[in-house]
Amino acid sequence: MNIATEVQDKNLIHDGCDNQSVYVQRDFSNSRPLDVHTWSEHLEVHALIADLWADYFAVEFDNAGRPGRRAAGSPIRQFRVLVLDLYLAWKSDPGMSIGVGMSNRFYRSGSRYNALHISSVMIKLVHRAHEVGLIGLHLGTEYAGRTTRIWAAPQLVERFARARFGVFDIAPYSERESIILSRGDRERWEEYDDNDWTHAMRATMSSYNALIDQTFIDIPTLDLPIITRAQENTGRATQVRIDQNNKFSRRVFYRGSWELGGRVHGGFWQQLPEPYRASLWINDLPVIEDDYSGLHIALLYGMEGRPLVGDPYSLGISTAYPPEALRGWIKQLVLVAINAGTEASAFKAFRQKQAPGSPAKRFTDRMLGELLEAFKSQHKAISQYMCSDEGVRLMAIDGRITARIIERFSPKSRCRC
Repeated sequence: MNIATEVQDKNLIHDGCDNQSVYVQRDFSNSRPLDVHTWSEHLEVHALIADLWADYFAVEFDNAGRPGRRAAGSPIRQFRVLVLDLYLAWKSDPGMSIGVGMSNRFYRSGSRYNALHISSVMIKLVHRAHEVGLIGLHLGTEYAGRTTRIWAAPQLVERFARARFGVFDIAPYSERESIILSRGDRERWEEYDDNDWTHAMRATMSSYNALIDQTFIDIPTLDLPIITRAQENTGRATQVRIDQNNKFSRRVFYRGSWELGGRVHGGFWQQLPEPYRASLWINDLPVIEDDYSGLHIALLYGMEGRPLVGDPYSLGISTAYPPEALRGWIKQLVLVAINAGTEASAFKAFRQKQAPGSPAKRFTDRMLGELLEAFKSQHKAISQYMCSDEGVRLMAIDGRITARIIERFSPKSRCRC
């Protein structure tokens, strides 16, 4: 058994290109999904892919040499996506794995959300790359909701280390869809027919993505380009990477309706904990962050034709808890109540958001009901919106506000949002 096969079967991380390097057990929770829009036309990328293809894949997948135009989703183009995404993961963190679907249901080659026409051929490419020792592979269990994990094995890492291109030579595919009609998670993104409105929105997002692709966004005070944050409901540590290849943004509409949502999603800065956002620098200049406190509460007051006065979450309630902690819990409760259809679902969602060990995780429905009633009593003008499932409509408003700002500051934009 060669060293590459031995290492990949043991699920170990190889931290260098020689056989004397140290191997560390791989953490499969440190992973991200395969990005099917990773792309580059760099000449050195073409050279690496051509060499790997000729050495390991041409016999089984040979499209090279056939007359006529290649299909958009030809195996070698899909292989380029796979190798480039493995390269980005390795450059970002040698311990990171990529989650890849190994069932046909993960691939809709004719979908507008699959601009490079990635198909179930990817499954065969992954198996072949593992057979020849280019990648490590840990089979997932679809029943348990965990996809197969893959990573660059030493044989491929050696090629990456000699590569004459870098992460800035790789970018999201230019034709990637930026207008999403969703009914839930990524597997429920819906197809739709374009019209003048969707074309205009896409043009705006294309201008914006072109702008941020040429913009260097960073937190220069960090020793490493990684921020660790705790998940709200589990307290589990997750990592946010300050990554110039993770800036693509899109507008997402919810529940299969163009009237709901439309917020802009994407960009690593949206995943940052609040204290870090004010530490961002754009093209070597520090940002200034305006805090629009109580935005959705202010929008609700605006819908009623009345101004919001003061801090909406300071209710003047006297409790044994610190005032700042209480204010945070009231804010969370009110925001989930705006998005919930019933009090019961709002209270359940509130408790799920609390970190393990937080006193608020043990708040009963009665206690939460008293807090919500105190808020409604102080804000009678908007009390009818609590537990009314109004949140997605408010998101549509702030989505249009964001789109107008993007339109104003992005070149060649023509959105009629």
